[in-house]
Amino acid sequence: MRSLRELYIRSAVQTVGAVAVILGGIGWITGWRYGHGLVTLGLAVYLCSAITRRMGKSWHTVSAFHDSKQATKSYREGRLEDSAEHIASQVGHVRQLAFLDPGQTSYTGHALIAQWTVLTQLGRHDDALVVAEEAVAVCRVVDAGRPQLDRALELVECSLSEFPDSPVGHEADELLALRTELAGEANRNQARSLAIVAERHLERSEYAAARPLLEEVVRIHRHLASGDKLLTALTELGHCLTQLNEHELARASYAEALRGAVDPDDVVGFQLNLASSLRELQRYDQSALLDEAVVATLRADHQSDDPHEKSLERLTWALGLLGDDLQDMHRLDEALVAYEDALAVHRAADHPGGVEAALPPVIRTLRALGRHEEARPLEDELSGLRRVSEQ
Repeated sequence: MRSLRELYIRSAVQTVGAVAVILGGIGWITGWRYGHGLVTLGLAVYLCSAITRRMGKSWHTVSAFHDSKQATKSYREGRLEDSAEHIASQVGHVRQLAFLDPGQTSYTGHALIAQWTVLTQLGRHDDALVVAEEAVAVCRVVDAGRPQLDRALELVECSLSEFPDSPVGHEADELLALRTELAGEANRNQARSLAIVAERHLERSEYAAARPLLEEVVRIHRHLASGDKLLTALTELGHCLTQLNEHELARASYAEALRGAVDPDDVVGFQLNLASSLRELQRYDQSALLDEAVVATLRADHQSDDPHEKSLERLTWALGLLGDDLQDMHRLDEALVAYEDALAVHRAADHPGGVEAALPPVIRTLRALGRHEEARPLEDELSGLRRVSEQ
């Protein structure tokens, strides 16, 4: 109230001074003999008000610094009551300084935190709680940043812990949100560190050592619902389990990644990973279904106006996988269709190297079906392509 009253008084005095200058100037111009004196009086009143304000800033700055030194000295000597008295005086000066110059408000937060420390050590928890709540309010007003605001909130939390049966204010909800945020950040840092160590084990083919680390990374990201980071962790874990011949567990990891995928390219990659695990488990019917889905996606991309730069290679490779799975199920007629489809795609692209690579499975399947007459011209074509490539 005192600061507000001072503001009103100072504003009124400055307004009177300004009005006096204006009226005196008008009177002076019009020939009024007291005009010059009124201008002089108005300027004196205005300047005295401004000088008083500047002197007030200097006074409060020097006083706050002096009280801070005295409080620190008393604290070091174990005279906490004296330290609390000096800090209370310092906080009072800092408040006045912040009123005179809002840009100095940030210092209030630091002074309040120091005051809370002494009051808490003195066991004056009621007063400490009030100070901590003011520190939170100041940090919000000046936008001091998360570290200082978090520190102020922790002071409130510490003070509230001294009153377990008392109702808590809205700070409790913010404290809970803060704790959740800090815990989440700690978990993310832990997952990042574990992933780095796991990657080093993988580079050295130490899959057994990498496995528990990757499992923990997956658990953390699953708990945090980390999205893309969870999908990456599941994929890495799936690859590691595959190297350990744990194909059923790898299948589960790839399947979970597939369920969370949104990007079309990610979906294709996870489908191929899952199909690979199913193939290792000799569940060819399921892997073939995934192969067909991948082929449909890649064919649409290959035929689009803006295909992937590797659309030809990706599509023909997927067709080859589909043919292999169908062949493993002894569905040779269907396998032949997939192999011939891959061959046709290479022919349409005028890709001799691809044609050379696509011919052997077609020839092999035709021979297995007893269709030798159809296989012979393709064998001749393959021989010609190989001669050309060897030259």
